[in-house]
Amino acid sequence: MRRSDLTTEKRENVLMGPSEVSSVFPNEPFQLGVLGALAVSNFGLGLAQRTFSAERVADDKTLVVVVSDHGAKAKMADFNVNQILAGAGLLTYLPAEEGTARRVDWSRTRAFGQRTVHIYVNTKGRDPEGIVEPGKEYEQVREEVIKALHEYVDPTTGLKPIVLALTREDARILGHCDERSGDIIYAVDPRFYKEHGPHLPTAQVGIGDLRSLFIMVGPGVKKGVTLERTVWLTDIVPTVCHLAELPIPRHCEGAIVYQALEDPDAQVKELQSLRRNVERLKRMVERPPMC
Repeated sequence: MRRSDLTTEKRENVLMGPSEVSSVFPNEPFQLGVLGALAVSNFGLGLAQRTFSAERVADDKTLVVVVSDHGAKAKMADFNVNQILAGAGLLTYLPAEEGTARRVDWSRTRAFGQRTVHIYVNTKGRDPEGIVEPGKEYEQVREEVIKALHEYVDPTTGLKPIVLALTREDARILGHCDERSGDIIYAVDPRFYKEHGPHLPTAQVGIGDLRSLFIMVGPGVKKGVTLERTVWLTDIVPTVCHLAELPIPRHCEGAIVYQALEDPDAQVKELQSLRRNVERLKRMVERPPMC
């Protein structure tokens, strides 16, 4: 995305890429680095070539920020959360019919997993065929689900695939806390499942790394520095707005990545200098005539 004619003469353009910035975990931490080494990922050499082309685009009036929505790892052992729920008696399927996909028997199903990391309790008054009463029964089912997830051992590998299972309220630390989030949020060991998805955003296995890419080049940005702090997806917008001298959106939840800036106090110093000059002008205007 290119934004031209910003409110300051110092920065005429802002380049953001790639445009797809979404994640199972909204608080996705980035592969730390400012002009650091590129993470090994399925983007391959194409990303590397585009990244270094972007570096050549950057000048004293252009800010370039390169981010990815996630990292990647190798596809490993199979995992299906609904198999765990079915084995624990929380989910029931209708008798299979030849040539058709199996269907859920909602009249006997208390919990069902969908959308990668979400498990929903089949709740009366909320879900079309809900059978679980809100309140005490609902909480009991959530406890059963979490217990089943943590106790499950994969028969093929002998490993426990679930590394984390939380209620929606406790999953706020992962960015899942609104009414559309699952009643239970879980995360899977990186030795299971596909290249990315239900894993913690810090997961690593072999040469695979789920941490995302973050590279920033341009005016006011340090060069050749690898950051120690964790940079989150939500930090990108306020940082770009700060450097471009644009208003930060009122609902923005992230923080400015001051550790990547050459002078984190540059704008404060500029404002203080302007205020001093304004005071000097006031005194000059208010000074009585010398005649």
